[in-house]
Amino acid sequence: MTAAEPRRAVLRGIAAALVGALFAASARQARAAETPLVGRPKGRPHIKVERVSLPPGVPNADEYLRHLNLTLRREARRADWGAGARNTIMLRFAVEKLTFEAHAASLRVHCSAMGELPRRRTARSQLVYGGDRADETKLVKQVLEIVARGVVARLADLERTRRGR
Repeated sequence: MTAAEPRRAVLRGIAAALVGALFAASARQARAAETPLVGRPKGRPHIKVERVSLPPGVPNADEYLRHLNLTLRREARRADWGAGARNTIMLRFAVEKLTFEAHAASLRVHCSAMGELPRRRTARSQLVYGGDRADETKLVKQVLEIVARGVVARLADLERTRRGR
């Protein structure tokens, strides 16, 4: 064994590793080029909120309805509906129950809501949330946001399932 043989063995090992890495990288690129992009359609669908309602007798109903409409639009924009820009998704949202329990310094808000897509696909959400009695309006808006987020997320899941995405 000469002094040059160990060097040649090391160089052969390095060369083999480099060639193997190059082949692996080119194979990955080839697979990526061959794989068609299947998945999300381009753009976001147009979301049309047909109807939003609160139960009768709720104080500050106009303010809560305005806030609920803005929240529904925002959450519907953020949700992944599995549809593209050419699609329109219509939904209805109804708060079925919005009651208040006043305690010494706290307020407990009970809320139950239902969202509906065409063909009677529905989603419900219920929440009991408490907070400071002095911040009643802020507390009710927060409860409506949480419930709306849950219902819209479930409706989006139903729509994605229907579209097979």
